[in-house]
Amino acid sequence: MEAGVKCIDHGQLLDEETVKLLGDKGVWLSLQALDEAPPTAPASTREKKHQVVVGADNAFQWAIKHGVKLAWGTDFLFAPANNKNQTADIVKLTQWMTPAQILKLVTHDNAQLLALSGPRNPYPGSSG
Repeated sequence: MEAGVKCIDHGQLLDEETVKLLGDKGVWLSLQALDEAPPTAPASTREKKHQVVVGADNAFQWAIKHGVKLAWGTDFLFAPANNKNQTADIVKLTQWMTPAQILKLVTHDNAQLLALSGPRNPYPGSSG
């Protein structure tokens, strides 16, 4: 953050002190709601994934508590077959937000973050 970072992606394992610092510095946090690993996954994978799922819950709660600017993203770009899950993943956000807050997050708020990319903004002009 001291070097000018404006957004942290995949911050599911941040602690509350760091999340508060994001809010204090105006740094964005891009999270996603995740599912546990399937029971058929190796135990080590299930344990790691469980830490991230619990961490996501904490990160969302702390971000809301400390007024962190949130964005929503996925890694679907790297696995296009998973795009069909996008709507279901957005609905998972109801654990932490109202439908109106979610709609604002995935449209207006994400547009505000994308606008920070200047000429690399995939949606130049006013959006959200």
